[in-house]
Amino acid sequence: MLYFTIWTSGDRDALELIQRIHSAVQRGEVPQAGISAVVCNRIRGEDPEADEFLDWCDGQGLSVISVSSQGLRRSYPRTWREELGRCFRELLSPYPAEVHLLVGYMLWVDDATAAELPLLNLHPALPGGPIGTWQQVIRAIRSQGAREHGATMQLIHPGRENRDRGEPVAFFRFPVRPEMSFDQIRAAGFRREPILLIEMLKTLARGEIRLGRGPGRDLTEAVEKSKAEGRGQKSEQICLLPSSFCLFFDLEGPLSPQDNAYEVMGLIPDEYEQFAVSNRYEDLLALAEKPGYESGDT
Repeated sequence: MLYFTIWTSGDRDALELIQRIHSAVQRGEVPQAGISAVVCNRIRGEDPEADEFLDWCDGQGLSVISVSSQGLRRSYPRTWREELGRCFRELLSPYPAEVHLLVGYMLWVDDATAAELPLLNLHPALPGGPIGTWQQVIRAIRSQGAREHGATMQLIHPGRENRDRGEPVAFFRFPVRPEMSFDQIRAAGFRREPILLIEMLKTLARGEIRLGRGPGRDLTEAVEKSKAEGRGQKSEQICLLPSSFCLFFDLEGPLSPQDNAYEVMGLIPDEYEQFAVSNRYEDLLALAEKPGYESGDT
């Protein structure tokens, strides 16, 4: 039996990820696996999104360990990170776990905790790629003109110099086209991240991945297959529409900074990419000065 914990700061992105992981475990997609506990560095009353996250965990009957990193910062200004790690290690002692997944955990882990526990961090970049937050990473790859992007589960090592440069355990990659926007790149990666977590847990449960051994498993094929089959997707995001329909959007351009068509299409899996293709096609028609065509018709 593969027992694991999930560490997070409890924002909405983290909630969506843990919901998908929990659903996959409950449906038996990850056989012989279970969530021992959920670790959160926020307590109730500190953040509305964290409150929602903790309420959901309680509703699912998950064991939750929450310690306020903000409170420790006030009490131990110089050593709060070490105190937080010590608290978590002590509180986790009753819960068996072979691995600890850092999913949306927005803090660096202290060296003692990194040395004692097998911590796997979800970093939104390919092995050897840029470090930093997902926003910083996407800005970096766009400035570099990168043709591919992805995410990596890394085994964390102690030391500040190793932050976001842990040993790769599993990763996926996808192509980045020149016309893809910042948001489209993020959407393409975020859609695949929970699938990577699930596929990695499967390989760990089967004993196909050994932590600290090898260059890391490329799970792109498995991730794309699961994505095509709809596994690991959030069902609430799928729009069930009749086979023939029309959608009309207004209040765009000078009236609103929001592209409503783009936002609604993003509710359908893979439609951010389709929307980009449609936009490019429209540009080509306009440049070709096709008779009878006006910009915006598509």
